[in-house]
Amino acid sequence: MAQPPITLHLFDSRAAVVAVRGSTRGFAVREPVLVHALEALFAVTWTHGQPLLPQSGSRQTQLPDRDDIALLQLLGEGAKDEQVARALGMSVRTVRRRISLLLTTLDATSRFQAGVLARGRGWV
Repeated sequence: MAQPPITLHLFDSRAAVVAVRGSTRGFAVREPVLVHALEALFAVTWTHGQPLLPQSGSRQTQLPDRDDIALLQLLGEGAKDEQVARALGMSVRTVRRRISLLLTTLDATSRFQAGVLARGRGWV
């Protein structure tokens, strides 16, 4: 969603106001433990948030299929192409072709970089 339905306003870590966007409804929080919890929730959410729109230059906006996710996970565990092929029931040639497509999709120049970018997109 472009904008969350609620807003949070913190005041010197001593008080918070939680309001419904576009409405006069909301509530004030003055209990220090609850204010701290709301502040921590906001910090974690902000830190781990990811853009909803694809980054410029990205070729794919959807998640890859299950086999590609499994392939990325196996590569991340250090599996060789032959091991990945056996685990996924594919030929080694198919595994290498899919790796090549994933590198292109992620604009990666190495398997390591592809893993980092896939993790950044939440694929693995």
